[in-house]
Amino acid sequence: MVFLDQAVQKKSTSLSTVINPVFTELKLQHRDGDVRRNVIEDLEKSLHAAEDLCHGITDKMISHILERVKSS
Repeated sequence: MVFLDQAVQKKSTSLSTVINPVFTELKLQHRDGDVRRNVIEDLEKSLHAAEDLCHGITDKMISHILERVKSS
C-alpha cells in the first residue's frame, strides 16, 4: 500500500462550512461599490490563496480562534 506524503493534505472543511458562509453574509450586508465590501472580498481572496498554498491552514486558524475564545 502506498501512503500519500503528509505534505499533501485536503483543503480545510471549515472553509466551506464556516468561512464561505460568513463571507457571503458579510457581502450581502454591504452593497456593490462599498469600500467595506471590497475589503471583505479582498480578505476572502487572500484566505483562499493561503489555503491553496497551505491546505489545512484555515482549519488550524479556526481551531486557534476557538481556543482563544474558550480561554477568555
